[in-house]
Amino acid sequence: MYSSSSPTAITKAKKQQPKEDKTEGGGGGEYNPEKTAIVDGKKYRKCACAIVFNDSGSHVLVGERAGKSGSWNLPQGGMEPKETTAEAATRELYEETGISLDSSKNKKNIQVELLSVLENDDAYAYSAGGWLEKKGLAGQRLEFAVFRCKTSADPMEFVNLEGLDGEPAEFTQMKWMSLDECVESVWEAKKKAYEKMRVNVEPIVRKHFY
Repeated sequence: MYSSSSPTAITKAKKQQPKEDKTEGGGGGEYNPEKTAIVDGKKYRKCACAIVFNDSGSHVLVGERAGKSGSWNLPQGGMEPKETTAEAATRELYEETGISLDSSKNKKNIQVELLSVLENDDAYAYSAGGWLEKKGLAGQRLEFAVFRCKTSADPMEFVNLEGLDGEPAEFTQMKWMSLDECVESVWEAKKKAYEKMRVNVEPIVRKHFY
């Protein structure tokens, strides 16, 4: 269910629809086709998602969305043309949380490593409206990269939630959740994608943590 990738290569969710990530200007015109995936004949925005486990592999890093109290999810964001899943997830992780694979850039020199990348799966697609619909998109299809953060300390001690590299702040706070709690806390539209991710990430967890 997954493929390896070299590190060098690169409370419950509210039922209403959250604003989706960085809005790409929100105007008219076609969304860049190089940044889309076709699922059942519909176009979805390709969206990289970082699954960051703590040092024991028992919990994952989740954030509460800015302006959406009670809505929690993994760091994620739209992919650029020719970006790999690992590259995009690593970039989004840094932009949204300040966490880098280069420990010298991290608060308290926290160490993070890329473990693997899940194979793409159309079950990771979910519907979303708003600016995505205006761009002719049915929603987003997640692509997951798996990381290990070599600490179990309170994330608020080492994350930077200001929004980096010119990106707006995405989260107001972050914490560790069990994978089950993460799935239950995500926005309802994403839940099936997260449920499939939970199944597909299990072999990686067993390989690297148990």
